[in-house]
Amino acid sequence: MAIKDDIVSFLKTDAAIQRINFKMDGFLVYPQAYAVDIAGLVARDLIRVKTTTSLDDDVYASYFVDYNQFWIRPGFSTTSDDDCSALVHEATHAHMDYKALGMKPIEWSEAIAYLAEAFYREARRLKPLTDHFIRAKAHSLAKRMLASGQYEVPADVARSMIMAAKAEPHYVKKARGSSTSFAQPFVNFDGF
Repeated sequence: MAIKDDIVSFLKTDAAIQRINFKMDGFLVYPQAYAVDIAGLVARDLIRVKTTTSLDDDVYASYFVDYNQFWIRPGFSTTSDDDCSALVHEATHAHMDYKALGMKPIEWSEAIAYLAEAFYREARRLKPLTDHFIRAKAHSLAKRMLASGQYEVPADVARSMIMAAKAEPHYVKKARGSSTSFAQPFVNFDGF
């Protein structure tokens, strides 16, 4: 099976993805976003998968808004917990793009993507992917929310998550991120 097919299968069938379900700062993150929307877009090549050596060493995957592409490093595998965690994070960005949200601060989209990644890892009983503060904070929140069944991230906690993402050195120089440049027209989109 090609990596694209592996990714589609993972997004559609992974049990931990079914546990990713929350609302943060007005944005809904839910299992069908991955299993239906993003898996369907990848299956139909509306989001393409590109293997590249252009990613930084500490980057497992990336979603490029301008190209509607997941970029993955060589050796990426849907049998790797870390690769799958990164894919969930990036698929969250892809879903934001698909929803055409408009220009949002990068720290907003990153906070939500880190929380989705943490929900995935906590559902699989995995530690944070790295020791970055934003990941530790996201895991603590995801663990509490999964245990309690809480759906909505309180506004003060959402602000705290966004500020933690903004403080991450990787994002300090990036002022804004786009969530609206999905290049495919969806006016006639027939769903999945």
